[in-house]
Amino acid sequence: MTALTLIPLPDAPAEGRGPWLQTHSGGRWYYLDPRPSDVVWRDIAQALGQVVRFAGHLSAPYSVAQHCVEVADLVSPDAAPYALLHDAHEAYLGDWPTPLKQALAAYGKRPALRHLEDVSALAIHRAAGLEFPPPPGIAAEVKYADGVLLATEARDLHPGAPQGLPGANHPLPRKLKPQRWANAADTWLERARILLPRMD
Repeated sequence: MTALTLIPLPDAPAEGRGPWLQTHSGGRWYYLDPRPSDVVWRDIAQALGQVVRFAGHLSAPYSVAQHCVEVADLVSPDAAPYALLHDAHEAYLGDWPTPLKQALAAYGKRPALRHLEDVSALAIHRAAGLEFPPPPGIAAEVKYADGVLLATEARDLHPGAPQGLPGANHPLPRKLKPQRWANAADTWLERARILLPRMD
């Protein structure tokens, strides 16, 4: 994992905090200089509820919010807060499919996206009172559960998807039922209130 700081990149504008996204609540998310004080949990829930997995190539809309809750349900209590937040940065960056990230790497562009993901995740984790990067054992547990969900999503939401997707584990025995986006957002936020040590 690259070293992380909340200091803007050297090529950030000399004045101000650089380019920003207006959030659902009317706030700003500064891509080059995100801070814990910029985090509004309802913004994250709202956005993750409306961001679909796999660039929308699914049999039914299935949100990142639901995915994160499903992963949190598979891990130990110590890992659950980290599982809930493992894709929280996608509230601001969107869900870039892994093959697209691999294509960016082929062009030498992956480090820029990785930095934006990491500084956003760092700000979010600090706002929640969590370490970032997560402790290695917890990170491994979340990664395994994420692979279980990937295999389950492929089986249930990708009709005719090939078996043995890279990085996927054995799927869950139960079938996934996609939630409506508003329900998924509310569920994510409710779980955050239970699991996160701090919600600034």
